[in-house]
Amino acid sequence: GHIERTIFDYGVLDEVAATGAFMNWDLWGMESTYYPMRADTYMASDQHRIEQIEYMIANGNANQVLLAHDICAKHRLKKWGGHGWDHIIARVVPRIRARGTYQADIDTMLIDNPTRMLTFTEPLG
Repeated sequence: GHIERTIFDYGVLDEVAATGAFMNWDLWGMESTYYPMRADTYMASDQHRIEQIEYMIANGNANQVLLAHDICAKHRLKKWGGHGWDHIIARVVPRIRARGTYQADIDTMLIDNPTRMLTFTEPLG
């Protein structure tokens, strides 16, 4: 998880993808460049996350992408002013679809990959 604040080099994304591992972008909705756990860490925006996801899809790695919120505190819930549980479905998916991502790739990332990961199926390839 937290791949968007850990790996910025697209070559390194390729190296991780080559292992066949799932890669989890799980800080959707975190739009602050400040990361309180480590002030010297760059915090990507949703736009940067989208660009990384598009890169993964373009390179044939949609089957390794997981998307999550990592809602771990009440300030991320709508009641407390946060983006809420529906952020990926309500705001991210329409943006990636409008930018040209096919529904099949969206379904792969939101349905197929979590199903494979949570049911411990055999790795692809």
